[in-house]
Amino acid sequence: MMSEEQLKAFITKVQADSSLKEQLKAEGTDPVAIAKAAGWI
Repeated sequence: MMSEEQLKAFITKVQADSSLKEQLKAEGTDPVAIAKAAGWI
């Protein structure tokens, strides 16, 4: 589980990283799996 601080940091990272942003926009995407793969969880 992510802390509020980790979540805010992840959101900031996504806003700055177009590839993460595109992954999260994809239909049927699993945001938790993407966060885990990116090392946030």
